[in-house]
Amino acid sequence: MRIAIIGGGVASLEAAIAARTTSDTAEITLFAGEKIRPYRRPMLSGLLKGSPVDEKIFFLKPEDFFAANRIGLRLDSPVEAIKGNCLELTGGELFPFDRLIIATGSKARVPRVPTAPGALVFTLREYLDLVKLNAFLPDFRQVAVIGGSVLGLEIADSLLARNLQVTVLERSARLFPGRLAPEASAELRTRLAGHERLTIHCGVDVAGISRAGVLDNSGMIYPADAVIFAAGAEPRTILAAEAGLEVGKGIKVDAAMRTSQENIFAAGDAAEFNGTVFGLFTDAMATGKIAGINAAGGSAVFNAKPAPLRLFALGEKLTMP
Repeated sequence: MRIAIIGGGVASLEAAIAARTTSDTAEITLFAGEKIRPYRRPMLSGLLKGSPVDEKIFFLKPEDFFAANRIGLRLDSPVEAIKGNCLELTGGELFPFDRLIIATGSKARVPRVPTAPGALVFTLREYLDLVKLNAFLPDFRQVAVIGGSVLGLEIADSLLARNLQVTVLERSARLFPGRLAPEASAELRTRLAGHERLTIHCGVDVAGISRAGVLDNSGMIYPADAVIFAAGAEPRTILAAEAGLEVGKGIKVDAAMRTSQENIFAAGDAAEFNGTVFGLFTDAMATGKIAGINAAGGSAVFNAKPAPLRLFALGEKLTMP
């Protein structure tokens, strides 16, 4: 049995491991779009501080793990299309499969706003984003971070560590409106206001980005040499949709992580279960494991458990239900 896995994150890795544990004979191949092996994506924001990458911590498995477990790892191998029971790779190569797991993850949400030529706009979703940012940061004095979420505040924390002036712009009227009570949100903002070189503005609707900074709907300009979007993420569902799979907010799956096609499964940020898209590292691990077991012929069901959201940045340690 040939099992193909699309994606290079923790969901795809857990799927591959679970598939190998379930079947000793399956041929398992993981197709990663990035040039490096699966890593801990949540660490990217902290690495903006400029500290060197500790490979033993950053990478999810050592380099020899894949060969030792007979898991084919094809890096820098984006999948262009799913055609029947074949994957079409860049360059036209066709790779046949018996079972497929789609763990394409999510992409940074970047609102469509007018952006002037030459304006420097970044996201932080993949390792290459980190490389680009680290190359530019020494030339910056002030940076605007759009999004007051956990990621936005973690990015702000790292930028402050590099002695930059940081402005956080949050669209909602307060920080974490769906997680914190109004009083707790107000208290958090008050505490964050004590940080030198950090300014937080809530209730800001971004109208445009120029080389001078960020423009809001009232015409106010927030000066910045560069802008980093941390305004959430969107599941990558294009491959699934073009292949005719049922897609809503994400790729719709049942408790076995099976999609609308019998031999195709989905997991991680790209999957939608009971109307919910899960965006946390622990959810990606859990759904990947279920998908891998079932793709390899086992039997397992996903039991969704609400996971808390944690913030460890700017001197704050919060756990939000």
